[in-house]
Amino acid sequence: MGNSPSGAPANAAAALSQPAQAGRFDEDELVLLRRAFAKGDAGGLSRAQFGTAFGAMLPTGAIDRLFARMARGEGPLARVPWCAWVDGLAAWKPASGAHLNPGLANAARLGVLWELMASADAQPDPRVLELDKAALESSDELEDRALDEPSLFALLVCCARHCSDAQGIGGASALEPVVADALLVGSLSRAAWVRWACACVPRLGEVAELLVMRGVAVLAAASLPSARSMRVAEERWMPRLVGLSGSEEAESPSLVLTPALTWAISLAVPQPSNGSPIDEWRLLYTSAEQGLSMNRWRAVLVGYGGPSLVVVSMSNGVSWAAYVDTPWTPSEAGRFFGSEDCALFALAPRFHAFPATKYSGNYCSFVQNVKAIGNPAARGQAGVEELVGFGGAASRYRASLTEDLTRAIFRHSCSTYA
Repeated sequence: MGNSPSGAPANAAAALSQPAQAGRFDEDELVLLRRAFAKGDAGGLSRAQFGTAFGAMLPTGAIDRLFARMARGEGPLARVPWCAWVDGLAAWKPASGAHLNPGLANAARLGVLWELMASADAQPDPRVLELDKAALESSDELEDRALDEPSLFALLVCCARHCSDAQGIGGASALEPVVADALLVGSLSRAAWVRWACACVPRLGEVAELLVMRGVAVLAAASLPSARSMRVAEERWMPRLVGLSGSEEAESPSLVLTPALTWAISLAVPQPSNGSPIDEWRLLYTSAEQGLSMNRWRAVLVGYGGPSLVVVSMSNGVSWAAYVDTPWTPSEAGRFFGSEDCALFALAPRFHAFPATKYSGNYCSFVQNVKAIGNPAARGQAGVEELVGFGGAASRYRASLTEDLTRAIFRHSCSTYA
């Protein structure tokens, strides 16, 4: 027996109408959804079948909520019919404009993540609710639950294990800088979680899509999710950190950039315009092996044509990073380069992303004694302070490296980075 014209499975559970959101899936994904739905009975899919699909993906309480979002009926007889199955899972698909603003495009599915993972034993901190009201995003109906520390750790771990190998990110404790920032004010309402995640880990929604489609594949007894899900998996897989030798090392080649922070940063930086995912981050320079030297820094970076990430650890315990999307070009003071894809990151003691704004183009400055480059005899004669600066202005950078890389500054506000 073939499929009905509506695209629904031609078993007793087939719906008479086309799911309203079927257009958000490609045909490959719809085939997978049909195969999974065929595991149901005349009424549709049961809670037990949701457990089969998502038992290895989500906590029991989250599966209960996911099932309740789609189910018709109550108790043991509750079932998820075809249209509710497709339309319910469509909430995890990308909204229009995802390529233009990943934060806003992912907001809806980030909100669904909150609804599944928020704890019924927690309530949003009153200070968080005040911020919601200030942002005109308060909602009385959702104030009976919140993302607290245990539930936020659970959410991030569930997502992270779909983006890393067996060694993962180093356990839940490795995510402490991320959780500490998200919960800085207190337990999170839905609106507060979406605001924070859109700013700091906007592509987490893509990871959630991957998680759900992998669950569908499990129920369908398919060896692999759909082709699109595999593309998402490839794009969201945590980058490998490769050392100076060019080989992947057992220990991270960076003393500051842990696997957990690598994953968090990868959720905030853009993919290349050619669509090819960045599957490895290769170490170009490290003071641990090459010493603190602006000359060595310049020799490594000038001529390198790809995006780069500068990671800095300061003696006061603060660590930060800067993502630069364009090649490094030495220039005189007051000149900047880069684009709106640049970003700053606080790494420790808390992780926070500061994406570029549209208010200023002072993304990155690489001030060098350009007359002395290639002419050592001229070095030091012009009195140029060689430095690397990000944001702010030439007179006061948001973050900078000076004095032959031995002095670092990181400030928490400017008009260039949010």
